[in-house]
Amino acid sequence: MKGKLIIKDEIAKPIEQKLEIARGVIEQHFQEFQPEECFVAWSGGKDSTLMLYLIRQVYPQVLVVFNDTGVEHPETLDFVDELSRLWGLNLTILHPAMSFWQCVERYGFPPPSRFKTGDKKTGTPRCCFHLKEKPVIQFIKEMQMKASFIGVTAWESWGRRITAGKLGYCHFSKVYGLCRVKPILCFRPDEIWFLTKEWQLPVNAIYQKAERCGCMPCTGHIGWEKQIARINPKLYMLIQKKMGTSEFQLPLR
Repeated sequence: MKGKLIIKDEIAKPIEQKLEIARGVIEQHFQEFQPEECFVAWSGGKDSTLMLYLIRQVYPQVLVVFNDTGVEHPETLDFVDELSRLWGLNLTILHPAMSFWQCVERYGFPPPSRFKTGDKKTGTPRCCFHLKEKPVIQFIKEMQMKASFIGVTAWESWGRRITAGKLGYCHFSKVYGLCRVKPILCFRPDEIWFLTKEWQLPVNAIYQKAERCGCMPCTGHIGWEKQIARINPKLYMLIQKKMGTSEFQLPLR
């Protein structure tokens, strides 16, 4: 499953075929690596939860890693605890050395696109590196992991589609020092929700309020103003104040 893909063709495939591909990708990597050398990067979101369900059908005791950034939604933390008990997960929780607000103090708030802002490519926000990437990289080195399963989907952005087309369902990451495996790469959001309902998978309660989980004060995605203002107006006002915005008016919903 390595190599370039024509993403629009992969996304257009029937859901049954996508499931067959996903299961094949999972099984292939448990054959290529020892089970104890693999882990699932689980965010508590719908995509990685579906992926985790599929992986546990192959290897129930797979190591599951949740990265607690310190600014997770309370609903996400509750969901992690709930599903860990319900499914008996082999769960490890990572914590960053630097807080989100320390990152903001040092680097500023993340821009609303990691790919391009105006004529400047922004790259990965520094808070994402310190809160998410760095703890995982340290964990990988310490535990000598060889493969990670990640719930990335090409549908999320044009940048993700371009990357997916170049790298395919798996690739070796020099940054992380292991094989990054993406079993549900070409699933659409409606397919994720269909399977979640069809298989009666537990769902993070944050989706009752927002379209995405992740860091509560994140300003690195389009529409962050509306989401934060709706869910936590006080947090929105604090962010506006720290950004130096003089008018503390909530955005239109």
